[in-house]
Amino acid sequence: MTSMSNTTQKHFIVEQFPLPTWVSDEKGLILYCNTECTKYWRDTSPPLFQQWLDFVYPADLEEVKNKWLDAIRLRSRIEFKCRLLHKTHYYRWCKISIQLSKYHESSQENEWFISFLDIDQDIQEQQSLRKDIDIQNQMLDISVDCIKVLNTDGTVSHMNKSGCLALGIPVDEKKFGMRWLDLLPPHIRKRGRVALKKALQGKVARFAGMSCLPNQEPEYWDNMLTPIQHTNGEIIQILCVSRNVTQQYLTENRLRDISERDELTGLFNRRSFKLQLKRTLAYSRETQTSVGLLLIDLDHFKHINDTIGHSAGDHLLKILSKRFNQCVDPERCSVARLGGDEFAVIVSHLENENDVRELAEVLLQQLNQPITYAGNVLQRKQKNYLKFLL
Repeated sequence: MTSMSNTTQKHFIVEQFPLPTWVSDEKGLILYCNTECTKYWRDTSPPLFQQWLDFVYPADLEEVKNKWLDAIRLRSRIEFKCRLLHKTHYYRWCKISIQLSKYHESSQENEWFISFLDIDQDIQEQQSLRKDIDIQNQMLDISVDCIKVLNTDGTVSHMNKSGCLALGIPVDEKKFGMRWLDLLPPHIRKRGRVALKKALQGKVARFAGMSCLPNQEPEYWDNMLTPIQHTNGEIIQILCVSRNVTQQYLTENRLRDISERDELTGLFNRRSFKLQLKRTLAYSRETQTSVGLLLIDLDHFKHINDTIGHSAGDHLLKILSKRFNQCVDPERCSVARLGGDEFAVIVSHLENENDVRELAEVLLQQLNQPITYAGNVLQRKQKNYLKFLL
């Protein structure tokens, strides 16, 4: 009689809950459930003596199990969000509440009240809103850049004003849908394709590019592709940010020229000469080829500076540098000014010693051609001015 009274009371208590609610033992079996719970899962019989964890979305199951074990271990109330199976056979977001049944607190095996609130619509709306806000914030934060939002099939979903201007698309364009790769110059589409593939794998990708619109100077771009993920980890779109780095590119080139080139003659300087000689020798060892080195030292250069002036000496160096550059094959030779009146020529891919001798003869002819400045002949036939090494 007492047992029946307890059972009736249990059913009565569970039925009073306005939310779908069941009573579970610590093994996870559903012992009792109210009408709301039955309606949510089934329209016929209640899911008694089933594992309630069987109704949890598989991707959420591990985390839910841990929450359930925490509740049992701590004997305390716990709340969390997960997806539960609905009678429509779809999983819906719910807020779960688990608490120890006070009525059974003295029993040997505790029983638990478990109830839930369906919050799927709220979650969907929040996710949609969060997605829109995230995209808009990113675009606003870097609005001076060319920004595109790409679909996972590589088509353009949205583009900001700077992007439209850079790509020659009307700024009031609302319907995009064009293939992003088709907007890139042909020579960098391969790089773009590789970057897009990497982004679709969940990685941030980056590549450099150059574009040239009609009647405009070339522009250089730094392109970054960042995957936008759903809360479940699924990649839903790709954010592509292209930054115009033309000024930076040109400045870096100028700085590189300053560090590598002789200011007066435009030839490679001593620092560049050492680096190129090191690389050339390393390459020759790998390919088992020969390298030649010509060293040139002008006669009486100091006398020219002292008697006619440094401007005359500068003129002599510029003329000779221009002649040397015109005489050599840029694919095989590098001409450098080591300092003062000293020059060097690195010759790679030598077939035999005669290659260097022939080039030395050509340079000798250039050295022996007269050079005048303000009516003064600066350069006459010289001796002991050129040495070569193999």
